Amino acid sequence: MNKNKSIIASFLIVIFLFAITACSADLNYTPISKTPVKEVSLGQIKTDGLVIKAENGSFVLEKGNFTPPFQIDTYNAKMGLWNYDNIKDESKEALEMGAEKVRVKVPGYDEEFYGVLALSKVDAARAEGPASKSYLLQVPDTYASNALGGRTSVIYEPHSLGNNNTWFSWILWISDVPFNDVSPMYLNMTRAEKEEMAVKSNIERINSERFTKAQAIQEANSVDGGEVVLDVLLYSTLIFGTIYLIIYLAEQE
Repeated sequence: MNKNKSIIASFLIVIFLFAITACSADLNYTPISKTPVKEVSLGQIKTDGLVIKAENGSFVLEKGNFTPPFQIDTYNAKMGLWNYDNIKDESKEALEMGAEKVRVKVPGYDEEFYGVLALSKVDAARAEGPASKSYLLQVPDTYASNALGGRTSVIYEPHSLGNNNTWFSWILWISDVPFNDVSPMYLNMTRAEKEEMAVKSNIERINSERFTKAQAIQEANSVDGGEVVLDVLLYSTLIFGTIYLIIYLAEQE
C-alpha cells in the first residue's frame, strides 16, 4: 500500500509541475541596449563664404576642412523619435542633448542667421558611405531664403546604415529669429551629461514599448483559435484529477 501511495504521490507532483509550466508562457521580449557609436574624424565647409560660429565663441567653421569641435550621439538618443518628417521641429531637443547654438553667415545675406548645429556620432558597426566618415556642411540659397520671416529651415546630411536604413550625420537648423532657450535644468550640465540622459531616456522608452507590445501579442495569442477553451479544459481536468487522487489517498488511510 505504501508503495502505491508513493507512486500516486509522485504522479501528483508531476501533474502539478506540468500545470505550472504550461501556465507560465515566456514573453517574446528581449531588451535592447545602447548601440556602440564612433566619432567622425573630419569635416568640411562646402559653401563659399559660409561661416558658422558658436554663440559662446568656442569655435568658428569656415570654407575648407575642419576638425569637428564636438559630437553627440543622436542615434541612441533619438532613434524611433526623429525622422525626416519631424526633424524640422526638433531643434530644442537637439539643444537639450548637447547641440550648439550658432550664428550662420550665408553669402548674399546681410544679416547672420540664428542656428542650432548638431554633429552626430555614427553607428560603429553599420554606418557606411562618405557621410559616415566626414561632415560636408553647406547651406544652399533656397534653404536660407526659406528661413526668413520667422520661419525655420533645416539642412542635414544622411549616411547609410545598410538595408535601406539611414540616419543623420549632421543637422543645421537656421532662422532669422532666435531659437528658444532650453530649460534651466540643462544650463549647468555638461554635453556628456546631456547626451547620457537623452540616451538613457530613449533606451528606457524603447524597452518599455517593446515589453508592452510583447505582452499584447502574448494575450492575443492566448485567445487565438479557441486556445483559451482548450486550456480551461486541460487545466480543469488536471485540477479535478488531482483532487480525486487526493481524496482517494485519504480514504486509503
